[in-house]
Amino acid sequence: MAKIIEPDNWLYTPDGVYNHTPERSAEAWKAALGVLEETLKTNAFDKVVLVMGYPASGKSTWVKNHAEEWCIYFVDADLLSETVRSRVIKTIRKLTPISISALFLDTDLKICHKRNDQRRSDRIIPQNAYQTMRSRFAFPSTNEGFDHIQIKRNYSL
Repeated sequence: MAKIIEPDNWLYTPDGVYNHTPERSAEAWKAALGVLEETLKTNAFDKVVLVMGYPASGKSTWVKNHAEEWCIYFVDADLLSETVRSRVIKTIRKLTPISISALFLDTDLKICHKRNDQRRSDRIIPQNAYQTMRSRFAFPSTNEGFDHIQIKRNYSL
């Protein structure tokens, strides 16, 4: 069975409200990377896929609809940055030579903004956050340590 790890899942309060702060985000990433390490130690999986795209690009939905058995999916918009990806790749490589793939959902930003506006109020991403992510964006490269890269151009659900 596939394993899906999303740092955002640690940002929900016990009453189900999404609460993003820099401190909570750092703790969420620490927890997610810990789960990734523990999952890798089981040696039960064939590959890891880093799923990236802008907020509301369809990452979680894509994984729920396409997850393969024996695969770990690490899903987060912050993976748009090569710096963040390198942290995840280093975590994986220190434990195993498992195959690492990148999946970038290249969803039109107008679609992302429209979906974002339809989210619950606590899940809406401020427009300036999209600009920050765009400034840090780098297409994934095999030079980073990926064995395979897939880009879904003009992705739509």
